[in-house]
Amino acid sequence: AARATLGDRMRELRPWNGDIDELVDLPAPAAAEIQRWTLAIGETQKRIDQHAGDVERLTTEQIRLTAELDALSGISGLVSDQEAASIRAIREQAWAEHRGTLDTASADGFEAVLRRDDIVTNGRLGHMADVAKLHQVSQALAIAKAEGHRAIELRDLATTAMQGLQREIAAAVATTCPALSDSMPLPQFEAWLGRRDKSLEARA
Repeated sequence: AARATLGDRMRELRPWNGDIDELVDLPAPAAAEIQRWTLAIGETQKRIDQHAGDVERLTTEQIRLTAELDALSGISGLVSDQEAASIRAIREQAWAEHRGTLDTASADGFEAVLRRDDIVTNGRLGHMADVAKLHQVSQALAIAKAEGHRAIELRDLATTAMQGLQREIAAAVATTCPALSDSMPLPQFEAWLGRRDKSLEARA
């Protein structure tokens, strides 16, 4: 009966198919090491899930803010500070060129730029609330992008840490029993070690 029990338990160790003496000599990781891996995997997976959730949330927020920014940009006469500053710089350049040449062509060019600057300035004055909203949304979008980049970095760091743990476990699996797949998840490896212990009990 004892031999039959041992035979049954040895068959449960497949794909490993050595004899009982070879099983005794297999170098198995200690229970404390298994527990450390289990805790580390759980904590690392929690970090991956958390940061992946942050990436998804911030990506959605960026899409929403971009759509809102596009809608604001489509309002007639509404120009951002950056665009207004660019137009003002073009005006100053045209004025400098006109002062240097003082001919009809430079005067016409300066007049056209001046009119455009006046239109932009008047348009912004007529949409002060929209301009403020444009600033607010632009700032929120910049913050969401920065937070999104950081969330991606943290997710990637946690993923790298998980890959390191998996390589460590794969090395332990290969050392313990080359017949097992080195991609075997830790719970399956732990279960196999448990069946090994049962076989050793049957041998005793």
